[in-house]
Amino acid sequence: MQGGEEEGDAPDCLAGATCGNITGVDCSGVRAERNSRWAVAACVLNRIRKRGAMLRYNAEDIKRMEQESNRLIGKMRFAEAEAILREAIQVVPVPAVLNNLAFCRFSQDDPKEAFEILQPNLAPDVHHPFAQALAAQICVALGHRAEAEEYLESAIRDYEAGIPKARSAPDAVAKQWYRYATTLKRAAGDLGHHQLVLDLYRRYETYSSDMEDRFLAGVASFNLGRMERAAYYWRKVREQFADDYAHVAQAVEMGVVPPFLLEYRVPNLGVGPEILQTGAGRMFIAHFLLTERVSAGEMGTASGFLKLAADVDREWGFQLAKSILAHPSVSNTVKTAALDILVEHGVYEKGQVVDAVDEQGREIRMSVEHRSVTMDVDEHDREIIRRAAELGRAERYDEAIKILSEAAEVDTVSFRVLLALASTYTYKGDLDRAHDLLSMLSAIEPDTPMLLFRLAEYHVESGDDDEAIRCLNRIDVECVSPALRKGIAELREMLEGDSQ
Repeated sequence: MQGGEEEGDAPDCLAGATCGNITGVDCSGVRAERNSRWAVAACVLNRIRKRGAMLRYNAEDIKRMEQESNRLIGKMRFAEAEAILREAIQVVPVPAVLNNLAFCRFSQDDPKEAFEILQPNLAPDVHHPFAQALAAQICVALGHRAEAEEYLESAIRDYEAGIPKARSAPDAVAKQWYRYATTLKRAAGDLGHHQLVLDLYRRYETYSSDMEDRFLAGVASFNLGRMERAAYYWRKVREQFADDYAHVAQAVEMGVVPPFLLEYRVPNLGVGPEILQTGAGRMFIAHFLLTERVSAGEMGTASGFLKLAADVDREWGFQLAKSILAHPSVSNTVKTAALDILVEHGVYEKGQVVDAVDEQGREIRMSVEHRSVTMDVDEHDREIIRRAAELGRAERYDEAIKILSEAAEVDTVSFRVLLALASTYTYKGDLDRAHDLLSMLSAIEPDTPMLLFRLAEYHVESGDDDEAIRCLNRIDVECVSPALRKGIAELREMLEGDSQ
């Protein structure tokens, strides 16, 4: 979601990381000719020592440093950008370099050093709104709320005071000043001033209304409980993740997802599993569970996400699980996972019958019983499975189901028996029961070749050929028996023939 990189400008991107360029614009309103600044900066530089060598930078070197650090910040690669900025600060120690370096440290969860780096730009005579707004965010992170409020007030005051000068400044200077409004909104959001974020958006919409501004307006609306408005702003961002946010906002409006607070940050899904403990993580979890078709083979993933939701916020996670049972927009796989989590945490008892609504909107009753499943199979179970297969080939499905069900009524049941029962339900056309069993088995051993094959057969009967092909593609045919390899080839040939 990075925008273009204009020479001398910070990237117009949702990361919103930059306050300006490495060369910077004189944000106190004093104008300077950019080309001459490059030349002067290059001519007056001291040589700096690096790896034992004396290096001299020219104007082109400095421009490349600016462009590369802005590019890396736009991609949220803050550590790499920081390395360039630390070199740049020895070359052109202007306010914008300090601001960007402080932002990189802050974005890497080091507010204390970020605040130290920022100090020269917080002097009483500097009047730099980006630095003051960033200081407000840093103070929130450090727990200094009163100080954060003061910095935000100063940032807004100095920003508005600079607008008349920006109107008469060169476009590059004016554009950079106007962009500082985005940082004001971030700071207001971190302080929990959701309405102020919207007020700032409307007040400065003429000057600053890029993708991140619209995203932040959506976050503020979401946090204020105005879900339709949040979805409106996020759709204007025109990025896939923002469309996903809009879908979840609608689910919150419908009561499917319990409300929660979002951070005023564009989500960086590349940071690792820790993101799942944030508001952005809840968005990710909710979108996966509610707006995607979660197949029977993804039972383990659904269970994992619901368990994480309950671990991070017990009350919210339980509310989400209960809502899932009551809404038809959620797949039966997720409903099974939701009930299992509620039983595991003692909300419901094992074997307790719970009212729910299936994918077709029909009222159903569900229960969970925990039994041990073994991957071993003894001779008695082998004979049962062989006999059931004969009955199935004769289309005597009820008899096959009867003997398999009896074999499954033990404290420790064979995985193979349950898989045979699931496939018999599929052949009979009882897809709901087949789905429940296949979902359970997928949570135990999701990559078992025979299970993936039976899942593919189930998806064919359910009319989802694409999912059937995905299941077949997960099987390493070099590691299966000749009989299974033949079955896979025949099923794939049938699917490919249907698609032509």
